[in-house]
Amino acid sequence: MAGLSEAEQQVWEAFPAGMPADLRTGEQEKDTPERGQSWGPERTVRASVLKTLLLERRAAEPGHVARLSLVGARIVGPLDLTDAEIGVTLELTECHFDQEVTVANARTRRLDFSGSSLPGLHARQARIEGDLVLRDCEIPAGIRLAGAQLGGILLLNYARLGASNGYALHAARLVIDHSIYCAHFEAAGGIYLVGARIGGGLHMLEARVTSRERDALEASRTTIHDDCNLVEGCRFDGAIRLVQAHVHGQINLSGAHLDNPDGPAVIADNLRVDQNLYCANLTANAEFRLLGAHIAGDLVLSGAHLNNAGGHALDGGSLVVERGLRCDEGFVADGGLRLIGSQANVFELLPAREITGDIDLRYARFGLLRDDVSSISGTVQLDGSVYDALDPLLSVADRLNWLARQPDGYRPLPYEQLAITYRRLGHDADARRVLLAKQRRRRKTLSLPAKTWGLLQDWTVGYGYLPGRAAMWLLTLLSIGTVLFWFDPPTQIQSGTGFNAFFYTLDVLVPVLKLGQQNAFAPSETTQWFAYLLTIIGWVLATTVATGITRTLTRN
Repeated sequence: MAGLSEAEQQVWEAFPAGMPADLRTGEQEKDTPERGQSWGPERTVRASVLKTLLLERRAAEPGHVARLSLVGARIVGPLDLTDAEIGVTLELTECHFDQEVTVANARTRRLDFSGSSLPGLHARQARIEGDLVLRDCEIPAGIRLAGAQLGGILLLNYARLGASNGYALHAARLVIDHSIYCAHFEAAGGIYLVGARIGGGLHMLEARVTSRERDALEASRTTIHDDCNLVEGCRFDGAIRLVQAHVHGQINLSGAHLDNPDGPAVIADNLRVDQNLYCANLTANAEFRLLGAHIAGDLVLSGAHLNNAGGHALDGGSLVVERGLRCDEGFVADGGLRLIGSQANVFELLPAREITGDIDLRYARFGLLRDDVSSISGTVQLDGSVYDALDPLLSVADRLNWLARQPDGYRPLPYEQLAITYRRLGHDADARRVLLAKQRRRRKTLSLPAKTWGLLQDWTVGYGYLPGRAAMWLLTLLSIGTVLFWFDPPTQIQSGTGFNAFFYTLDVLVPVLKLGQQNAFAPSETTQWFAYLLTIIGWVLATTVATGITRTLTRN
């Protein structure tokens, strides 16, 4: 090709042999993008020359595979390969581009821009058969990959991206056969993966994503067929949004740091994870939201710090965790825990510091609830919650104090559930104490006549849960009556019956008995008032005993 500079001629001749054209000047240190702007003609290549090579394709030399491999060049002019069919590998490494690179709607093989500086990369609807390598790249206007298809990996390790329209990486509906790697990655803008299908995993290590204009990571309705690792050293300033996403492997947020002053740190409504969700030692300085999420394994928050004072540190309404929801081993929550209607085989709430926010477990279902009630100082809502076992079981007094933390007054279901648990474990006496406490708490909500009748039931038979109390009253009154009528016997009004002070007292006291003593003898004037009192007390005792027995039989 006529009119080529010396640098361009070197590229032209290296192409058919598949050899790299290395235009670096031999410095030991890597060239920086700023220095690339001042590179002279010995390192300058026109983008139009590269485009001609790629589109006209010089024939490969015998025994070689043609490819465009250029190192350390300053590339001037727009490299616009829109709609192109590029049948060779394109490697433009440690290069400086003065204009955006465009491969929109193009079909190509492997693209490698490692160590290069690009104003932007536009690859919407591109079909890349191999890898897209952007390792250690500087891309101030970010990357556009919406609708692209990659047959290999997307490598962004050590890359530094700016943003265009708020997004550093816009890859909606991206289809990639393998994984995305973002180790030691920086993005001054959001990552947009809505509707993407990732055949491998999403792996971020020591990455920093800052986005206040957009979500830091928007991956709603995304499918990831392997793991999603956003781990040690990762910092997200902005929300992570995983609404209706499906991760076939596990999600690991262990050691990550999440900030979002404008809303929740994590929004994962209806997220599905086929393995575990690890959040050990996570720091989230905003709400962690998992409404309707389904975790097939464990949700591990051991050592996590969830900070959202005055709000919900964890909002897991209708969350399903098939194994364990673990908030232990250093777990700290500055804010409330809302788990309305959630389910977990094991729920461990063993925080390292006292939880002062509200805990809402209404209509939740747990196989085992393992907790530390001494570390909870806020309200606890348990209406409708179900658990098969408690660890530790604790004393009835401690558990009743736990139930008393409900903020909206008397609720019967928490008492019923606690009694069921005690009974299931063979602690029948403790179960009765819980149900008695339930009736006493209920009595405070009743009208004055109902309170009075409740007090009578409590004093006499403990609402049917203390039958021994009725026997005590009966024996006490029998003893007093026997002594009193012994010293002041009644007057006989029917012949043929001998007087017995004990049976006379029993006949007067128990209304259902007919021993003949009460009809045969009339009390004296001094004991008549006591006989009337015995009759009244007898009817009260009989009524309250019958009420208590009916309640107990109905429950059983």
